[in-house]
Amino acid sequence: MAEERTAKYQEQLLVGADTLAGIRDRIQVRMDCWGLGSVADEAKWAANELLTNVPQHTGSAECELTMIRIGDTVRVVVSDASTTLPRLRPQDFGAVDGRGLAAVAALADRWGAEPSPTGKDVWFELRVVKGALAS
Repeated sequence: MAEERTAKYQEQLLVGADTLAGIRDRIQVRMDCWGLGSVADEAKWAANELLTNVPQHTGSAECELTMIRIGDTVRVVVSDASTTLPRLRPQDFGAVDGRGLAAVAALADRWGAEPSPTGKDVWFELRVVKGALAS
C-alpha cells in the first residue's frame, strides 16, 4: 500500500483589505507546492470568505490560517478568538452580505465549524479528482 502524503502549513494573520491578496497568493503557492493546484482557486476563494468574516464578526483582525494536506485532500482552517459558531443562513439575494458561508459550502467538498480551546475553528475540505492530482 502506498504511503499517504501529509503536510501542514500554519500562519498567524492580521486580516484586512490590504492583506487578503497576499494571503491568497501564499495559499496558491502552498497548493502548487503540494501538487494540489487544480483546486487552488477554490481554496483561495473559500479561505478569502472565511478570512473576511474574522474582523466583521469578531471585532479583531487576528486569526490563524492552517492548511493540512492528507493525500489528495486539503483541509483549510481559520481559527479566531470568538466562541460564536457561524451558521448557514437562508439566502437573501437582496442583502448586501450573508452569502459567504453559502459560497464556501458551494466551493468545498465539506465544511464545518467547531469550538476550540481559544475560540473557534471554521474549516473546509477540498479533494482533488483522480487524474487532476499533480505531484
